[in-house]
Amino acid sequence: MAEIPVEKKSSLAWLWVLLGLILAALILWWLLSGDDEPEAADVAGEQAVAGSTIDQPAAAGAGALTSIDSVEEANQRALERIRNDPDATPRVYFVFDSAELTSGAQAVLDAMIESRTDVGTEGVTLTGFADRVGTQPYNQQLSEQRAEQVRQYLAGKGIGADQIEVEAEGETPPLVETGDGVREPLNRRVRIEMGDSE
Repeated sequence: MAEIPVEKKSSLAWLWVLLGLILAALILWWLLSGDDEPEAADVAGEQAVAGSTIDQPAAAGAGALTSIDSVEEANQRALERIRNDPDATPRVYFVFDSAELTSGAQAVLDAMIESRTDVGTEGVTLTGFADRVGTQPYNQQLSEQRAEQVRQYLAGKGIGADQIEVEAEGETPPLVETGDGVREPLNRRVRIEMGDSE
């Protein structure tokens, strides 16, 4: 059996090392670029999900809900949805790692109060959610803080605190399916449901 010259063995080893480094760099780039440059929203998918009464994960394939560029854009679309269809399930969206209501989220809540006469009489259920960055216990707590912030805002607008129920779901169910550790503005939300809160 003929032996392979030493030079060829070492050049093949360097080739494998180089391919491994390239693969590691691509994986690192893919993980980091997902946070900085989310895909453009699929408007048809967002409208399909927005009209539902509960949050459900987006289905894969045509019309699936995808990421959007910012929380401001998410709240702007939620505001337009409420103005176009007052019976749509309102949602407000939050900045990463925050339970503070943005001016856009406040505008959605104000439009909801203005367009829905049953807000203070029928009861309200607020359900908070988080994206998949951070631990599950932390995200559970953050989703509760988000729902509580909405409760305080609505109570400040004259809706009786006894008419508002607060729930926290943490990371599930997401509006946009993501891997663990991925920032997603559409998953950082509070869903507002009207009706008997018991």
